[in-house]
Amino acid sequence: MKRRLTIEAIDPSTGSPTIKTYVELDDQELLELCSLIGLSPAEIDAGVEGDLKPNAVALLKARFGVLLDSATRPLRIRRWYESDKLPYEVHTGRELTLMLKGTKPLAYFYGEYPPRSDFEEIPEGLFDRYVASGTFVKREYVLLAGKPGQADRAAERRIRIILYALADQEWRINAFILLLETAAKSGWSEGFERMQGSLLGYEEWQNDIFIERVYMPLHTKRGK
Repeated sequence: MKRRLTIEAIDPSTGSPTIKTYVELDDQELLELCSLIGLSPAEIDAGVEGDLKPNAVALLKARFGVLLDSATRPLRIRRWYESDKLPYEVHTGRELTLMLKGTKPLAYFYGEYPPRSDFEEIPEGLFDRYVASGTFVKREYVLLAGKPGQADRAAERRIRIILYALADQEWRINAFILLLETAAKSGWSEGFERMQGSLLGYEEWQNDIFIERVYMPLHTKRGK
């Protein structure tokens, strides 16, 4: 069985993918590639992204005919998601580019709380310069990932959420936090999924397709 992976060329100034292609690898080919990028297949499956160094690029070019040029833009490889087959570009990874264009009013990122010191989980270094200039507004919010008082310490894990909005769209930050707090008490639903998409700047037809092709199949599968 082959696994499909996504390869993207990254714009260093925004962290956004500019070119995207796919490659399908069998287990042995995946192990060979993972040895070059310093990740395990399990980490790839878990969503960890890897940077493609020249030796890994050479392997992909020679074995699979991948033609992305690593000399001008860094290349990144990640697992393939169901959202990769949607008939529109999702915002993930392209948030800064879209916000600078004014076509995305709100973006959010999450990571460990307190934040890790060994690497930057959230791309604050890219976004905060635009907060300083007044283009964006920023809010930090800490969400309790479980119910207080439970014996299981994991149930009281906290998640650090950073939200950025266009300067004239700050109301979306308050609305998004209210959505998260309400969903934490009542459970996530199709309605919350649709509201989240709208707050983040997706059009209604895009929300319709996402719910039909991604949200509902996953929701049905989890319910079994």
